[in-house]
Amino acid sequence: MNRFHGIVSLILICISIGIGGVAIFYSSLFQAVIYGVITLIAFGCIVYFYCKKCPCRDDSCGHVLPGRLTALFPKRTSDKYSPLDFAATFIAMAIIVLFPQYWLWKHKLLFGVFWIFLIIGLLDILFFVCKECKNEYCPMCPNPKRIS
Repeated sequence: MNRFHGIVSLILICISIGIGGVAIFYSSLFQAVIYGVITLIAFGCIVYFYCKKCPCRDDSCGHVLPGRLTALFPKRTSDKYSPLDFAATFIAMAIIVLFPQYWLWKHKLLFGVFWIFLIIGLLDILFFVCKECKNEYCPMCPNPKRIS
C-alpha cells in the first residue's frame, strides 16, 4: 500500500508541476522550458540532499522512483539530516512550487487545479507514505529513533 500511495502522490505532484508549466507556456515557451530545467535541477537536489540519505532508498522507498534515482548520485551515508540537507530540500521544493505562481495567477482555473493536485499529493504522502516509512532520520517518521 505504501508504494501505491507513493506513486500516486508523485503522479499528482507531477500533474501539478505540469499545470504550472502549461500556465507559463501560455505566456512564453522559453520561460516554460526554463521552469522545466529548474524543476529537473531542483528535483535532483531533493533526491541528492534528502532521498540519498534515506536508509529506505535501496529496498523500500515508498515513492519508488526517487529511491532508484539515488543510484545515479555520488555516495552518501544514511545518517541524520544536516541543516544543509533540510535547507537545500526546502529551497528546491519552494522553487518548484513558487516559480509558476505568477503565471498561474493569470489563469485562475489553472491556479486552483495546480493547488488542488499539489495539496492532495502532499496529503497522500503525509497520511499514507509517511505512516509506513521507516526512515528514522526523517522528521515526519511516525516512530523515530532519533540519534542526537
